[in-house]
Amino acid sequence: MEQQSDIICQERGLRNSQATRRSALSPTRLQLKRASDRMSQQLTRAKTKAYIAHLERTTARLTEMHSDHGSSVAQQLKEQFDEISELRDTIARIAKLATGIGSSVNKTQSAKDPARAKETPSSGQSGSANTFNPASHPNQESLQELYPMLDVACGDRERDYFQVLDVAFQIIERNHARHVFSSADVDDDINIRAVLHGWDAARAKNPLDVGWQLLQGLDEGFFFRSGQVERIAILRVIRSELMAKINPELPPERRPPAYMNPSALQSQVEHSRLVDFFVWPDVRDYLIVSGISYAPESLAAQFAADIGLKWSYDVRDTCNYQLSKGMYTFSKIFNDVYENLDSWYMKSPAVSIYLPPLSPQQSAEESKDDWAGNLVEEVLHSNTPHERLPQTQAWDGYWGGIWFGEDLLLQ
Repeated sequence: MEQQSDIICQERGLRNSQATRRSALSPTRLQLKRASDRMSQQLTRAKTKAYIAHLERTTARLTEMHSDHGSSVAQQLKEQFDEISELRDTIARIAKLATGIGSSVNKTQSAKDPARAKETPSSGQSGSANTFNPASHPNQESLQELYPMLDVACGDRERDYFQVLDVAFQIIERNHARHVFSSADVDDDINIRAVLHGWDAARAKNPLDVGWQLLQGLDEGFFFRSGQVERIAILRVIRSELMAKINPELPPERRPPAYMNPSALQSQVEHSRLVDFFVWPDVRDYLIVSGISYAPESLAAQFAADIGLKWSYDVRDTCNYQLSKGMYTFSKIFNDVYENLDSWYMKSPAVSIYLPPLSPQQSAEESKDDWAGNLVEEVLHSNTPHERLPQTQAWDGYWGGIWFGEDLLLQ
């Protein structure tokens, strides 16, 4: 009986499963299922497209926000940098006023108490190099106090400005052992900052040694007639030439450009110190051979206004700013222009007509073939200790106000 019951149950289950399969495969249910699947797939694709579009819009919005934020940050940094420069200028002016008031008070106290004044020696009379160390003594005595005879401002006076500059460079060179001079990176920062932001900003950032104080006087009283790029280049070449004279063992990166190397005539014939600071080798030889020793301020002012440097970029392209150090350095493109003699020229014929042709850069060995080749040879190989050159070769006369020596004595 039990076996028959089991068989009956199995038969009923088989019939039920067959009926279920037949109903699942019916055309109506199959069509409905397919329609449902298609609708589900369409909804899934629509959701996916909507999500992709959302991601694209979000990406575009974030990109736009980032771009706007970058320009905004750059503008904010520029504004903050300008504000810092203005604050430094203000602080420098306040410090200068405070120093002046302090000096007046000290002078009054010294006059009231002579005995006390004698006990405290003046730092300007000390021969110690540390006395004038700009790093240790930011309020060091000024160049005017150390060497009051120096006045390099160029106006319209009739004095011999050629000799004024010649004496000024000699004083700094001969007394260099008394002073400490700034490093190369500080020199570059002072050079650039003084022209871009003014000398007060340069002094606030880096105390100026006596060499830079002299160059400040030259820039404010003489080369203010030149363009900004010319001023940067002129300050750099004068500073490097002055440092090379003070220390002939300077590393290559601190030495003047190759065209400032002395020619054979410069090396063998005694001449004014100022001659060595002209950038053109031919002009230096010309000044030596011609015996030029006088220039009124009017002609010197014209020279400062006419000297030019070929530069087709913005003045700020002359330098890079190192944010980590807060200091300026010269850019590569400016170095390339600065080190090329052909970059220098005279803007008008007012002065250049009295100069020899400004030829391309030549080495000292090639100077025999230049405009004064035969004359230089005659000067260098003369057997007479003091020989007057022939009148036609001495260019006797005057160079727009610069008078040649009546007798050209070669020593």
